[in-house]
Amino acid sequence: MQYISRLLAIPTFGNNDSLLMRQTAIMSHPRKRSPKELSDLSDSVIGDVTWIRNADLARLDEAGLRELSARLRRLLVDGTFLRYRRSIGIKGESRVTYFALPQDVGGGTFMQAGGATRGGATVAGIRRFNRSLTPKEIEEMFQKQSSGPEQKTAVLSNWLSSTCLIVNGVSVSRRDVVKYVANKLGGVHVDPSRNSKGDQGYIALDEARNGVRVLDLDSVYAELTAIGQQFAKAIESESLV
Repeated sequence: MQYISRLLAIPTFGNNDSLLMRQTAIMSHPRKRSPKELSDLSDSVIGDVTWIRNADLARLDEAGLRELSARLRRLLVDGTFLRYRRSIGIKGESRVTYFALPQDVGGGTFMQAGGATRGGATVAGIRRFNRSLTPKEIEEMFQKQSSGPEQKTAVLSNWLSSTCLIVNGVSVSRRDVVKYVANKLGGVHVDPSRNSKGDQGYIALDEARNGVRVLDLDSVYAELTAIGQQFAKAIESESLV
């Protein structure tokens, strides 16, 4: 596999903490589900997981990626994947290996974890700066990534909440990327509205789409591709039927 690390020159948005607290409280005291509810949950999760496993994620166009976002939103943001695993007696969470956000050595205006594989190339560790780097800084960065961009492993919920993009100081998580494509770009809804106070992350992702391309995709669709591929890899050996 060919790895490419690109050089180009933090408050999170939304109330993710309170959302996670509510989800944790609900999951800590689950109500007993009826057979029909369990059947519907099973059909939904198995259908979404099967689609992701069978899709050629490295070749999806933007329409296919919007479809991917809708399925990832149900599985990961709405939480059907975790609920289903628990309903069939699987404890704990899946573990996901992913590319870490690259380090800002000062003056970074755009940072992207990346990791999408398309056409046999994987692009990760993308950085853009508002200044020229010194020869020493460039040498040190490439020495640190001589074996490829840094990779980490985390449980699924921590991976989903982790930052994958920083755009002009605004941090964006993998959950945010899934919601943006699903809720704003047409995966589930098309919504051009933005609130200058509450939608800082969506505004940052608008800027990222207009400013950076990764391989043949804009940076947001490229990050969604990486998210889908990382999730698919994490669950490829899990028996969910």
